[in-house]
Amino acid sequence: TPVANRLQQELEPLVGFFVNTLVLRADCQPDLRFDEFLAQVRGLHLDAQANQDVPFEYLVERLNPSRNTSHSPLFQIVFNMNTAAENDGVQSTSLQMEPLFGEGTSVKFDLSLDAVDGNDGLYFSFSYNRDLFDEATIERLGACLGTLLRGVVADAKQVLGRLPLLADDERMQLLQDFNATIVDWDDTPTLHQRFERQATLTPDGTAIVHADESLSYEALNRSANRLAHFLRAQGIGTNAVVGFCLPRGPDALVATLAVLKAGAAYLPLDPAYPDERLRYMVEDSEVACLLVHQATVLPSLAGTAQHALDSEALRTALADYPDDNPLPLVSQSARDIAYVIYTSGSTGHPKGAAIEHRSVANLAVQMIRRCAVEPHSRVLQFASQSFDAAVLDWTTALFSGAGLYLCGDAERVSPEQLQDYLLHHRITHALLPPSLLPLLDSTRDYAFVALLVGGEACDPQTARTWASRYRLFNAYGPTEAAVCATMTELKPDDRVTIGRPLDNVRVHVLDRLRQLVPLGAYGELYIGGIGVGRGYVNRPELTAERFVADPFVDDPAGRLYATGDIVRFLPDGRIEFIGRVDDQVKIRGLRIELGEIEQQLQHLPEVKAALITVREDAPGQRRLVAYVVSSAYAEQGIPDWRDRLRQRLPEHMIPSVLVTLTAFPMTPNGKVDRRSLPIPDLHGSGSIFIEPHGETQRALAEIWARLLGVEITKISAGANFFELGGHSLLSTRLVSAIRERFDVELSLRDVFGANQLADLAEQVDRQRVAQQLTSARQSAEVKESGWL
Repeated sequence: TPVANRLQQELEPLVGFFVNTLVLRADCQPDLRFDEFLAQVRGLHLDAQANQDVPFEYLVERLNPSRNTSHSPLFQIVFNMNTAAENDGVQSTSLQMEPLFGEGTSVKFDLSLDAVDGNDGLYFSFSYNRDLFDEATIERLGACLGTLLRGVVADAKQVLGRLPLLADDERMQLLQDFNATIVDWDDTPTLHQRFERQATLTPDGTAIVHADESLSYEALNRSANRLAHFLRAQGIGTNAVVGFCLPRGPDALVATLAVLKAGAAYLPLDPAYPDERLRYMVEDSEVACLLVHQATVLPSLAGTAQHALDSEALRTALADYPDDNPLPLVSQSARDIAYVIYTSGSTGHPKGAAIEHRSVANLAVQMIRRCAVEPHSRVLQFASQSFDAAVLDWTTALFSGAGLYLCGDAERVSPEQLQDYLLHHRITHALLPPSLLPLLDSTRDYAFVALLVGGEACDPQTARTWASRYRLFNAYGPTEAAVCATMTELKPDDRVTIGRPLDNVRVHVLDRLRQLVPLGAYGELYIGGIGVGRGYVNRPELTAERFVADPFVDDPAGRLYATGDIVRFLPDGRIEFIGRVDDQVKIRGLRIELGEIEQQLQHLPEVKAALITVREDAPGQRRLVAYVVSSAYAEQGIPDWRDRLRQRLPEHMIPSVLVTLTAFPMTPNGKVDRRSLPIPDLHGSGSIFIEPHGETQRALAEIWARLLGVEITKISAGANFFELGGHSLLSTRLVSAIRERFDVELSLRDVFGANQLADLAEQVDRQRVAQQLTSARQSAEVKESGWL
């Protein structure tokens, strides 16, 4: 906030600009009462006023924050409070003055708010940077401020987190307009009954294709029926969990349908998982029965209740069981649990999310309609059976009469083989992780009718590339909410969002006190409606923490799932994904969006895919590391990548090291396995000493040593002026020293833009050459005119 800075009485009559800037930082704890907060701010402001003659520039010098030409240091928002008298004409003994209000053409800060306490009310005026805000955003901000102040006047003892921000019309828009999703749908009670209905309609249609093996709908249904009758004979029924640890292939789908037909919930276990993890899931879920192939019985599962499912023994054991559809159990309903799938989390142990039949059915009906899945379609199952994306694959295929194509493990780990598989089998529908798409050749003639991406954030470049050729859908949803909760079809020129809620699903963006945040503001995404799962198996405390009562519906049983994802509503109702609540990246106090760096890396022609992580391989040394899959993979990496990134990103967002790979390591679920990324070579970090070479670099090193008070032997060609202790005041002295030593004129912007020694030397040499050319041209012109 600006301050007059006229503490001495002798300064009061003088005409002149004495104004200084006070930096105020309030502690806005949401559970703090407003009247208490007001007292805190009052004391804070009085303390600052008492030190108003400390120059702002001196404060910047002492604090030495990381510098960036895109914003001012220490603060970005200005608040100025004036009384009505201060805006009337100002009188003096010999002068009369009045304020002149011109059209503002530029602003110095991100946002400025001027308040005038007039005779008949309080008036506000915003000034804002149009590169950051648009007019509609500022209007919404002003409306929120008005609502907030009216709430304060009504009750100044409210805690900050409970003060109102939303006008009635905006609250109605967020709760009802953006969540108008209730529709009637085919409510066949259970998933297996939907499959049975389809098997009756297309008995001879191809249901599953895997390697050289295929099953028709009738054959798949009969095989599942025999196993279902077998399971019922073992006492398996409702509320039971049946696990199966089977290799990728038709047997896994037979087991899935059989467990559902028996009335139980299925738990898929990937044989590729570590033994310890498999044992934990089996014990934690208290499985009643475990189906395994004899050849893949794992030591960790020894002693559990197992029924061996060897392919030859299966035919013999089940030959005497009927192959007709088992009669539905009286107790079966759409509210029964269909499956349990384990997901990792911050608790340190995987946790089993239980999902009901109706949640999956609601999803499948919509995906079939939106993605135009038909009996002649060919749906790829890329995901592991223990990943919830596989549920979307098999339900959309088998509930529509389409063929489900299970690619092998080789195709799942090799982009080249996956590409050949997609082309050879003319796959029409596929759900793939977006990080995989840059590794595929988008110019090939695929048969895609609909291509879905999900499981991780999709970068804009990937979206543009594939949306320009195919219908590309971005699907979002946690394991705890039936695979997908929101979806959108991406267009080539669209901003990438996760879309709007699916039918019969509701979404809310809430703050830490679970209050609605204004339109456009960041908050945590909560999911409600039919898509929300039952909770975590045998984890009541964790279920109560993440599955909370829904305060926005009349149904006392209504619940919301707290996703932990930070999002915001856009004005048209679409949702933009921002990041994770528990994974905000900061380096040297600066918040960094890793996705932005990845996007800029992918603009480099040699880069096919990029991933940024923050590593702390040495205690206290956090640094950005870039991992890229390069189209020109070589030991020497990608030349000049730092210089090319600096044309697009500020210095603090440039990774310390870039590691080139032939491919990213992948998890069994098809996502990038970040834990398996190699530790970068410390000698490639850019932190090693590089001897300054050439006259200009050596002379600049001497200047830096003198200005910064450091030994010249510690100044590397890659050293950063500001990281060594430089600041804005020293920058002006640096410009003067360069002018004196090299007879060239640099601006402060030049110093900020080239703050590494080698870069600054290049800038000086370039300026010297330009000035020499100008002098030579001027001399030639003078001679030609006859003056010499």
